[in-house]
Amino acid sequence: MQLRTTWKGSLNVSLVSLRVKAYSTASSEKEAVHLHQLHGSCQSRIRYQKVCPQHGVVASDQIVMGYEHAPQQHVVIDLAELDLLRSQQQLRALRIDTFIEQGLISPLYFTDKHYYLLPDGPTAQLPYTLLVQAMDVRHVQAVARGVLAKREQLLLLRVNSENLLLMTVLKYADQVRSAAIFAEQLPAAASPAAEEQALAEALVDQQTCREFDLAAYQDEYTEKLLQLIEAKVNGRALTAATEHEPGQVLSLMEALRESVAQNDRATNDRTVSDRTVSDRTATGRNSNGRLRKKVATTKKTGSRRRSSKKSA
Repeated sequence: MQLRTTWKGSLNVSLVSLRVKAYSTASSEKEAVHLHQLHGSCQSRIRYQKVCPQHGVVASDQIVMGYEHAPQQHVVIDLAELDLLRSQQQLRALRIDTFIEQGLISPLYFTDKHYYLLPDGPTAQLPYTLLVQAMDVRHVQAVARGVLAKREQLLLLRVNSENLLLMTVLKYADQVRSAAIFAEQLPAAASPAAEEQALAEALVDQQTCREFDLAAYQDEYTEKLLQLIEAKVNGRALTAATEHEPGQVLSLMEALRESVAQNDRATNDRTVSDRTVSDRTATGRNSNGRLRKKVATTKKTGSRRRSSKKSA
């Protein structure tokens, strides 16, 4: 599979500079299921047009960006002109400002933009390895700055278990609400009984997974959406999900005791349960793939039928 780089440039640590290239961590292997907006009565696709109140529909190449500095008064802004305020070194370099302890920056400040950072060329391999190993031995992360997607970005560099540098675009401090605002709304801390505390800790211990595999969790929304699409395309009725009767309302102490006891009874079946989850995961993956193929095949068949009708 051909991987496309998102960014190329240099990574600078004081006087040390190495060439790096960035790859987005987002996978494009699993195609998203897209729904279109339709006119309910005729099911034609809804189209959008960009309209000027004075001249009507405007072509994309005639549209510019602007900032309203006074009521009904705009100044035209070309974002490419921002490069005039940046040196060429700033445009093509990531600059590490400081190293910090691992976990010092809360995930609240993480955006959804994450990248793998790799050495670019043979000469970059040794300084890359030295940087990764030094950060790993010292248990630190790096705070850096650079221009990505035509915007100055605050960045966090981390070392993962495969000895790769991970780069995450961060939010600035004023872009995240302070937790103190919500902490003030908490009621006074309750004082649980010793047995309640012991049961709560036992419950957490029982349900703590020593080896966690995120791949065991599947995208249930997409799976259900594909099932719905397949049923609609083939004119089948949907089978409603089974509703479970709500259990007896228990007090907090009773709920804790019963939960711990229930987990104790299930301990001996843990291996069987894990195997069932693995089988269900594999089955889910296979059925998801089959559903995608069915939907895609049906879509192609429908297109050929429409083409045949037009030819006739």
